[in-house]
Parts: sequence; C-alpha cells; structure tokens
Amino acid sequence: KKCKELNLDDWALACVNSRANYLLDQGYAMTPILDFINHDSATKTSARLIKSEMMGDELFLSVEKEYAKGEEVFISYGSFSNVETICDYGFVNSDSNQCNNECVDIRIIRKQPVRVTVDDQCGGALDPGSLAILRSFIASPEEVEDLLAKDESLSIYTVYAKPISEAIEEEVYSLIASFLDEGIYDANSGIIWAQENGEDLIERYLVCRVAVLKKGLSKMKERFPELLF
Repeated sequence: KKCKELNLDDWALACVNSRANYLLDQGYAMTPILDFINHDSATKTSARLIKSEMMGDELFLSVEKEYAKGEEVFISYGSFSNVETICDYGFVNSDSNQCNNECVDIRIIRKQPVRVTVDDQCGGALDPGSLAILRSFIASPEEVEDLLAKDESLSIYTVYAKPISEAIEEEVYSLIASFLDEGIYDANSGIIWAQENGEDLIERYLVCRVAVLKKGLSKMKERFPELLF
C-alpha cells in the first residue's frame, strides 16, 4: 500500500531495504556480492570507504575474529531482533541472536497502548521506559503527591522512574503478565498453523518469541512469586 502511495516499485524497494548498506556521513549504497555473506549478531563488524583514483570508492569490511581456511566468514548486518531479520532479510537466528527482544502492546481503556520490550539477552528484563509509563497510569495522584513530599530529590518528571510502592509495582507487573500470557497463547496458535502449512521460517520465529515472552514472565515472578494474571 505504501509503495503504491509513493509510486515505488515493490521489488526495488524490497531490494534496497534488505541489501542497501549505510555508512555514517556517506549515505546508502547497493553493494553487489556483499549480501552473499551471512549474518551473525555476535560478529563485531566495522566498515569504511577507501578512496581510489583507479577503482573509485571501495567498501572495506573487517571483523574482530580470526577464521581458519575453509571456515565460513560472517559479518553483522546490525543490531536486529528476530522480527527485523525475518521481515527484512528472510531468516531467523534462533539460537544465536545477541540482539533479540520481543514486544507486546499493553492496552488500557482510554489510554494510548504502551509497548513493552522484553530483552532476551538480559534474561527477560522489561524496558524501564514502559514501566514508568504504566506506573503513571496506575498510581493515584494522592500516592504520587505523598511520595514527592517525602523525597525532595524527586520531581514529577522522575518520580515514575522507580517503583511508587510494592502494591502498585505488583499491579503493573500483573497487567504486563496478562498480555505476555496472551502473546504466548497467540504465538503457540501460530506455531500450530505454521506446522500445518509447512511454514518453517514462521514456526522458528514464533518458537523463539514464545521462549522470550516466557523469560519475561519468569523474570517478573522472581520479583513477585505469587503474581496473578
């Protein structure tokens, strides 16, 4: 739909999205052959342009790893989650993506949805920004005023950065947990569909999504073992 609105060619846009390279202050460029090299998020990769009067600009890549003769050489395409690699590149690193995370949208009546990110590499930790927003939705004005009066180092802009109280924090966690549980259910349903339809790539992605969301639930239960959702 967006391609039609902007009068863009779908195939050409897909090629640019998945194969173009970007260097700071140099812009984007299509680099033939480079997309033959597979991605590994753990491989630290640097890139620079070498100016040559005879050959023109040359892209030089280096990785902080030694390879033996005959080994496959990997580069990192960037810090991409599984959902980004499956959408933009058509693959999922199910066991080795050091940049993976999963998101769920928390919906509250008469409030804008809040997107919570679950960090795979941090054992299912939740992003602080979404926690702060949800605390501001749930805490009463009286509770916030009381906390501000007790701690002069806090302001209305910083008071939600930390738990308001154990009771409110548990309520925030319970709310998030209910949506994580829903996300796990939906992903498991998607896995069944993918298996029935031979969609191996989608199945691999959803299996990883379930694992990350379960990490998020486990992390919250470390804080509140009797968490209800």
